[in-house]
Amino acid sequence: MKKIALIVIACMMLLFSSCIGIESAMKINLNGSGTILLQYKVSQLLVSMGQTEQETEKQVPLPLSEEDFRQAISKAPGLTLLSVNQEETESDVIIRAEIAFNDVASLSRSEIFADMPISFSRSGDNYVFSQLLTEGSEEMTEEQRQAMEGFFQGYELAFTISVPRRIVNYNRGELSQDQRTLTYRITMLQLLELKNKTELTLSW
Repeated sequence: MKKIALIVIACMMLLFSSCIGIESAMKINLNGSGTILLQYKVSQLLVSMGQTEQETEKQVPLPLSEEDFRQAISKAPGLTLLSVNQEETESDVIIRAEIAFNDVASLSRSEIFADMPISFSRSGDNYVFSQLLTEGSEEMTEEQRQAMEGFFQGYELAFTISVPRRIVNYNRGELSQDQRTLTYRITMLQLLELKNKTELTLSW
C-alpha cells in the first residue's frame, strides 16, 4: 500500500508540475528584436493525458503538438514562426521551433511563456532581462522526492541568452568567453525543490 501511495503522489505531481524538458536559445539584437530557438521534450504520458483530459490542457500551457504551436504563435502579435517540426520517441514527443520577435515584450504576450513570463527594461545605460523560473513549491518529503527521481530523470530546463554587448551582471549560470552569452541549466527535480520565487536575470 505504501508503494501504491507513492506512485499516486508521483503521478499527481507529474500531472500538475508538468513532466517537460525545455531548451531555449535566445539571441537579442541591439534594437530588442531577435530570435528564439525552443525545444520541448514532453512526456508521452502527459501528451496522452492532454488529448483526453481538458483539465490537463489547462495545467500545461505549452504547445503539445505542432498544430498547437502554430495556433499559439498566431495569437501573439510581434511573433513570427520561422520553423517548427515534431518527432516522437517511445517515451517523449519532441517539438523544435524557431521564432522571430519584433521586441522582447512580444514574447511576454504569448501564452507559451504564460508560466515563465519574460520582462525587458532599461536601467540607465543598461538593458535588463528577466525570466521567471518558478513561483516556488511546497517542500517535498524524502519519500516524495525519491518517487519523483525516476519520473523526472532526463528532464531539465536549459537557457542560452546571447546579447549584443558584454553582460555586466547576472544572478545564475555561466558566461561565455566573450561575456556576451549566458547559459543556465537546472533539472526539473531541482526546480521543484525550489521553495521561493526564482528568476533568471542579466543585464548588459
